[in-house]
Amino acid sequence: MNKDKILVIDDEPLIFDSIEDTLADEYQLCHAENGAVGLRLLQEFQPILVILDIRMPVMDGFEFLKQIGVSANDPFSVIVLSGHAAGSDISVCYDMGITAFLRKPFNVFELKGLVKQCISAKKQYQTLLHERQYIRALFDYSTDMILAIDNTFCIVDANPAAEKLCGYGMLELPGTPLKNLFAHEAEFATVEAFLTCGQTFPEQISLLQRGGDSFPAILKLAVLHDASGNPIDTEVKEAGHWVWTTASILLTVPECKG
Repeated sequence: MNKDKILVIDDEPLIFDSIEDTLADEYQLCHAENGAVGLRLLQEFQPILVILDIRMPVMDGFEFLKQIGVSANDPFSVIVLSGHAAGSDISVCYDMGITAFLRKPFNVFELKGLVKQCISAKKQYQTLLHERQYIRALFDYSTDMILAIDNTFCIVDANPAAEKLCGYGMLELPGTPLKNLFAHEAEFATVEAFLTCGQTFPEQISLLQRGGDSFPAILKLAVLHDASGNPIDTEVKEAGHWVWTTASILLTVPECKG
């Protein structure tokens, strides 16, 4: 089984030796003696975690962090390990995107626990990111209409198929009340009641194109989300109503039979 990779950037060989003794059984380690070498090895070694010293010759830890521009979407996390950083330095490191800070001399058990925690969190985040990218690809390339609305029934996002079928240009649908797309007010009221409290699932509805022509559509799927974007538990209601922040709606246009 391939081991997770850790890049250690520290100018003290004894520190690397100590880290290696602590982590080598579970991880594959690589050593850089300063930030400049660390920049090169970051690309070549492609670690999931960087353990970084602050005070180093040639390029220190601050400059290294500045050069890489840490973001949450990076495939690695950064732990700063330093015995010289003041409180203001620690604050700057967090502002530059590091995940954790550990002082030297470090406790080996604390280091092992922190490394495990950081790698686990990064893997979970990367999995979530890939899932969201996959869902976004489905959203963009689906031939069915997909609309995202907020709990005021205003459109917040629409896929290209929805824009095309309704006759809108790119990014023109967001901000439009969902009601404006319905040819009949009673049909919108049915959809509104379904999304609010689970009343009768509406069947075929008539939607409006921008020019005023109507076309049939079938509501195939609706998913309600909480403020974190997670699907809500539809078994739970407050005062007979579902509590949700956004909803995703998938509509398909039936094929014409000649």
